[in-house]
Amino acid sequence: MNMNFIINPNDPYGLAPEIRARIEVGDIKIRDYVPPTDEETRAFMPGLTPVQFRLMLVSIDVTDQMVDEAIKDDDVAGITWKWATTFTRLDPMTIKLADSIGIDPSELDTLWMWAFES
Repeated sequence: MNMNFIINPNDPYGLAPEIRARIEVGDIKIRDYVPPTDEETRAFMPGLTPVQFRLMLVSIDVTDQMVDEAIKDDDVAGITWKWATTFTRLDPMTIKLADSIGIDPSELDTLWMWAFES
């Protein structure tokens, strides 16, 4: 049986003492921590409002005309650009726009979090 359980080292309550004892004798295996992939991290990034998204673009000198040019052949991206109430980090329009203006994924991650926190 797999269970997720978090205990503090000196927690004397509930199952914590029994779990620590079973870990010490090797009765319970603890899996190594595996950090999330970049894509998993991006999937959990907060959405941006249209104002936050546009201010992010303005901060790197990207104009509405540049966006229109980048997505001109994609009707779905055009609708997203004009009508979205929230922009998500992994939305195809976001990825297409970043690619077309030369922003690599890690740079966009940094800009995204800056825009969210601003």
